[in-house]
Amino acid sequence: GGMARTIRSVKILEAIQITRSAEGLTAYFSLIRVNYLEGEPEVYVLPVTFASGEKSAQVLYQFPQAIIARVQIKDKDVEGILYDAIWESWFSELLLDSIGHRKRKMGWKGEILAWPTKVFHRIRASTDVPLPPSVLQTEQSNTSLVYGDRFILKLIRSLHLGANPELEIGQFLTEKKSFAHIPPLAGALEYRYGRHEPVTVAILHGFVANQGDAWRYTLDNLSRYFERI
Repeated sequence: GGMARTIRSVKILEAIQITRSAEGLTAYFSLIRVNYLEGEPEVYVLPVTFASGEKSAQVLYQFPQAIIARVQIKDKDVEGILYDAIWESWFSELLLDSIGHRKRKMGWKGEILAWPTKVFHRIRASTDVPLPPSVLQTEQSNTSLVYGDRFILKLIRSLHLGANPELEIGQFLTEKKSFAHIPPLAGALEYRYGRHEPVTVAILHGFVANQGDAWRYTLDNLSRYFERI
């Protein structure tokens, strides 16, 4: 986010292990503090995983934009790549599963707490129906995942102390008022440590089919301005 500023240093503040044990798959939910030469530092969410051999070649081909660095592990004589785990379907599936089952994962200093709202299971309906995750390509500041035609998860990349207003308002309108004219809030991921306020990491909504967004609608109307007048 601080593209106009010069990075002075980067530090890993937290790493929370996420695993799919049956397949031996591992990723880390990491929190990264970026210090600049001027101005306040920023904290980012970066899910990280590792691949080598044929798998690394597959990642290079399928989603090269996810690659963070090439890595050589000298004591094991292994070469591979570090990359953003959000592009791996197994990792995205675990995020949705964690919310549905209210799971808690411990890290170095704190924990990630996943929780659903009262509408989660109504939206999820049958657990036998697969909900393949896909990354939306239009996001710039955050990352959004769509699960079939049921859910959309926004991973908030730049973190701030306290609950996200989108989460607070969505929870109030969904659970307190049963307001039907917004995407229903289905759950969230929060980072908690010590006595600090929880930090919103991700927000899950029910998916609403649409034909675009307000920005595209505005541009389309402006383009037809002279025709209308």
